[in-house]
Amino acid sequence: MLDRPAAPPSPLRVLRLLACGLLLACGLLLVGGLGGCTGTDPASEPSEPAAAAPGGSDGTAGSGATSGDTGGGAGSEIPSENYLTAAELNDLLQSGSGIPIFDARLYSHFALGHIPNAKWTPYKTLEERLYSIPHDKEFVLVFLNTREEQGGWKILLDNGYDPARIRLLKNGMDDWLSAGYPKEVETQLGC
Repeated sequence: MLDRPAAPPSPLRVLRLLACGLLLACGLLLVGGLGGCTGTDPASEPSEPAAAAPGGSDGTAGSGATSGDTGGGAGSEIPSENYLTAAELNDLLQSGSGIPIFDARLYSHFALGHIPNAKWTPYKTLEERLYSIPHDKEFVLVFLNTREEQGGWKILLDNGYDPARIRLLKNGMDDWLSAGYPKEVETQLGC
């Protein structure tokens, strides 16, 4: 019996395969944070999401009111008065306070939705980007989880920041979005 050559794939099948490949590539850019999106700094963004932290099995910030032991040593626990709820932050923004907001989450999270006018300042390179965070006035930081909150808090204190000026968004973007407050989305994601 002679082997016959396989029939070429139909044009519809070829289109489906191309579409699947494109969707897969875009999904990797968005979910994996592999860079390639306008405004990213691929060298500074980790290729893996941060490990889940206490309080949220999905990597969210948990309650934010207390902190677990992260090896930061004495004084690394974040006082509850340093947390702002989503409602408190929204009130501050609505009052025209102009309080600067720094979003330390992965770019892939930042791009999909962040507080209007927040500046992307990734946690993994926070120490190298301290020049962009003011020493002389109050500011807000948004983190992905409590482990990063603890690390960011320690970095700021170790670099001479006044704890009274550091504010953290309690429960991160989860509460902000759940309350229906506005968000900005990056429009050029490389797809």
